[in-house]
Amino acid sequence: MGSYILTAGLAACTGVSWEWTETQLLRQAQHWPKLLVLFCLEMMLLYCLKLSRGRGWESFVLPLFFLGLLFGSWISLACLGCSHRHAQEEGWFFRDFPEDSGMSWNFQLDLVAWRLFPYQLPLLC
Repeated sequence: MGSYILTAGLAACTGVSWEWTETQLLRQAQHWPKLLVLFCLEMMLLYCLKLSRGRGWESFVLPLFFLGLLFGSWISLACLGCSHRHAQEEGWFFRDFPEDSGMSWNFQLDLVAWRLFPYQLPLLC
């Protein structure tokens, strides 16, 4: 399972499907800047997890890390003076998102058992 997740992540990062062939590995290696960024982010995540181990905030590392990636990417673009469109053209961001069909709020909030929410909060910590 771990190797599948690793190869799927590399394929998503570089846009090149993963196969154990020489040509595909060479195509993956052509995207070395993206792979370097991916490696650095992974090392940073592992370091943050190591620092948080045994402390009360270990469960917050992963959500904050992944949310931080969003903000970090926008801050990096702004500091480099790069537009979102240019980053998409270079393959750093996904190009095609599905059209919003207006069904994003297809559930009714009045059906949520809000009275149970406070009892779930201690389970998050």
